[in-house]
Amino acid sequence: MKRDFIAFSGLLLAVHFAVLADDAQPDPIQVKQGKPEFEQYLARLQQQVSPLGFDPQWLSQQFADVKRFKKVTPVASSLDTYPAQTLEQFLPNRFTQSDIDAAATALQDHASLLQQLQQEYGIQPRFLVALWAVAGNLSRADSAYPLLSVTSSLAYEGELAEDEVIAALRLLQNEQFDKHSLVALRDASIAGSGFSASQLVRYGRDGDHDGVIDHQRSVADILASYAFFLSKHGWNAEQIWGRQVTLPEDLSGRLGMEYQAGFEYWQNAGIRRFNGDDLPRRTDIQASLLQPDGQKGRAYLVYDNYRALLAWQDDHYFALSVSYLSERVKAVSR
Repeated sequence: MKRDFIAFSGLLLAVHFAVLADDAQPDPIQVKQGKPEFEQYLARLQQQVSPLGFDPQWLSQQFADVKRFKKVTPVASSLDTYPAQTLEQFLPNRFTQSDIDAAATALQDHASLLQQLQQEYGIQPRFLVALWAVAGNLSRADSAYPLLSVTSSLAYEGELAEDEVIAALRLLQNEQFDKHSLVALRDASIAGSGFSASQLVRYGRDGDHDGVIDHQRSVADILASYAFFLSKHGWNAEQIWGRQVTLPEDLSGRLGMEYQAGFEYWQNAGIRRFNGDDLPRRTDIQASLLQPDGQKGRAYLVYDNYRALLAWQDDHYFALSVSYLSERVKAVSR
């Protein structure tokens, strides 16, 4: 999700909360009261989740606070426009120089923390910062709303799985999570980091060791959660994400993430680095050949770390955005 980037101050900015209260001034994307159908849906949902280990009185209190959240105008996103573009057009315009500078500044400002996380989880700092920038907008201020209201409303509209409502309840129930920080953007992603509720249940980590997981006020918690997620999806500390390559006109190699082979295989198939040099001689990497835009588009050999990025969002434009930004941050930080 793309928003206009501003110069990063090195401090985590507070998220602006929009209170979904009956006496509040209505926001364009809210309604004051849920329609009867929504109330009936909440009653059914409460009955459905009640046997899942929630205290009935506590559960009633949580659902009593839910207000109907209605998306009127979708949030603009650069990723929304990519079907009409190719990577050749998309990637060079995905980030402004200010975006790249902000990520590079974050890399410097949190260098000590990032090094600690690299030692613990094996994730290179530039990739954590790039994921934070793409998925969480470096935690810069944006409007956010109570998580249970957003997930319940989107589930009611059929735009979100009800499992995400259950995950939101798990987070609210868990004393390790700061309840005031459990706010979401319009698509139900956690404000500050971009985790879904179910992802945060599984991968949330207390990076600053204060006993609370807070994705609004703690950069350490956010980055530790990213690092844990990537490590659990097979990130290899000895590899990068992949590389852009050139192809021969008579390519005989197999395309797609389903097929992996070593550099020797791809070298013999006529594939070369983007500058025309031979591929690396390493024998410890298995790579897949991708052409997301078809035969006339860019070509990439991608490794296991790229697969870890796809585990976050199964979309090549997303994974390549994170990969591309990591390379730009690396170049700026030299």
